[in-house]
Amino acid sequence: MKTILALIIALLTTESLAVKPDITVAADGSGDYRTIQQALDSIPPDNRQRMIIFIKDGVYHEKVRIDPDFVTLHGESRQGTRIEFAQGADEFAKQPDKIGRAVVNINGNDFVMENLTVRNTQGVIGPHAFAVTGKGDRTVIVDCDVLSEGADTLALWGDESGS
Repeated sequence: MKTILALIIALLTTESLAVKPDITVAADGSGDYRTIQQALDSIPPDNRQRMIIFIKDGVYHEKVRIDPDFVTLHGESRQGTRIEFAQGADEFAKQPDKIGRAVVNINGNDFVMENLTVRNTQGVIGPHAFAVTGKGDRTVIVDCDVLSEGADTLALWGDESGS
């Protein structure tokens, strides 16, 4: 019985390593790319197969935009893999960019984000400061911290009509 229990525990703790990632991101240069956005930009817009981006521990000071379908962002550890950026919705309205109004901007369908932290570091309590926004179908967020001091930290709206 102890052997079976030990095997189950071992499988559960190594589950995140069971599938080999397609792309590895490491801020120190030891992966395929140094930034998450570079890795995302390498995926064809008409992608039709699951692409797993493994993100090594580190603080990634960037906003990201997920356009292709079937993308997974998988962090090395929930507390150690951090995507952080200061972005207020008011500032974005004054100076929009092509990435989006949040730290993580999801446009693709069938997106998965797991085992990492996303934090909008704007630091102003109250006004909109999105950590994650999305309009794609079937977004899954597992074992993540999604943090902001502003309103609408997580906003998954569907298509442009708001459905």
